[in-house]
Amino acid sequence: MLRFLLIITLLYFFFYIKNCNAQCRSTEELQDALRYSNNELKKDSTNLKYLKAAAEIYSCLGEYSQSIDVYKKIIALNSSNFAIFLNLGICYQMIGKYDSSKYFYKEALSLKPDMADIYFCFGDLYYSLDNCDSAIFYYNIALKKDKSHTDSYINRAVCFIKLKKFDRAITDLSKAISISPKEYKAYYNRGYAKYGLKQYDQAIRDIEIALSIDQNDPYIYYYMALAYWGKNLHAKACGYLNISRLHGLSKDEKGDLDCD
Repeated sequence: MLRFLLIITLLYFFFYIKNCNAQCRSTEELQDALRYSNNELKKDSTNLKYLKAAAEIYSCLGEYSQSIDVYKKIIALNSSNFAIFLNLGICYQMIGKYDSSKYFYKEALSLKPDMADIYFCFGDLYYSLDNCDSAIFYYNIALKKDKSHTDSYINRAVCFIKLKKFDRAITDLSKAISISPKEYKAYYNRGYAKYGLKQYDQAIRDIEIALSIDQNDPYIYYYMALAYWGKNLHAKACGYLNISRLHGLSKDEKGDLDCD
């Protein structure tokens, strides 16, 4: 029981999904904690602590519709917490219901107009809609609210890369690294931006740093493959591409690589 209470306590204190990603533990632990929460809710269906824990666990497990149902129960009991509306928006975004997502982000914003994370999530929503200009607009606001908002620098840079504004992307990613030196996504995206400028050796150095921090993200290996392909080291590039696919990269995503 102590282990379940610890997990639920962690979820209770981190229950808003920062950076639009749940603060999750192992699936087995989460399922155990969910059973515990649901048992407690059978005793008292209005217990906000266990409702919040259950909603967050469902999000961590990718069961967004279930999470939405629980968050709506919470709102019926207490409609003053911006984080509940923000999490609802995130859940709707995850299932592709973007109008509902916008509605709940706006509700969150009405309660917490200076919260950078809300603008960040708006930016992510517009990026999901392939609207980089609107995404950048909201990342800009997030950074005005919080100049150290690392994820806004990273995601704005991703938009700049998509728009082939590689120098601006590198500036943002270097700023993110100065704030969070262990943020591996900043390194591999900076490497990808340098690849876009055909600075292949510099790209490889950045991606190697990312790889020293995280070994599971498929894009680390994919961007490494692109950089080695740019250097005409095709066998090495194809080796990294194969590793990226082992880590979940879609076979449809291969850029300029001709390894098949």
